[in-house]
Amino acid sequence: MPRFGEPEPLGPDHVVEGFDCGRLSLNVWLLRYARQAAAVGSARTYVTVDVQQGRVVGYHALTAAALEREAATARLVKGMPQHPIPVVLLARLAVDLSVAGRGLGSWLLLDAMRRTPAAAETIGVRAMLVHAIDQDTAAFYLRHGLEASPTDPRHLMILIKDIAASLNAASQDR
Repeated sequence: MPRFGEPEPLGPDHVVEGFDCGRLSLNVWLLRYARQAAAVGSARTYVTVDVQQGRVVGYHALTAAALEREAATARLVKGMPQHPIPVVLLARLAVDLSVAGRGLGSWLLLDAMRRTPAAAETIGVRAMLVHAIDQDTAAFYLRHGLEASPTDPRHLMILIKDIAASLNAASQDR
């Protein structure tokens, strides 16, 4: 059973070659664009490594975004001014097929959720937003407490306060 390192920022020494999550667009983004996005400040990618193989087996990428009010859930819009709503966008989340089904996707989502409230304290965002690549992926996010947009069932979101409450409850259960 592989052991996974804690998610950490993608660096120049991380081995990303050979990563295959089964989705070409997600593979190519990690291989060709993740480091470039970090260099120009448009996204931050966090990776986890199989410590036995020394290669990246999962990642997620976070960036800032704005959500139009019409696409937001009623809870997200409540109390907000008549402007687009600032959010943290979980732009990518992928797990290598070699370790699929072992909970790594949930662990990476939890890591992204842990990072989001800190961003909210620094820059002021109201929620985390995800654009699911397909219906199965949308179902994964729904199981983890995200809510679907009223305009697109594959656009999902969770309020910062709900993330914080969930993380707090999880820490008290330990």
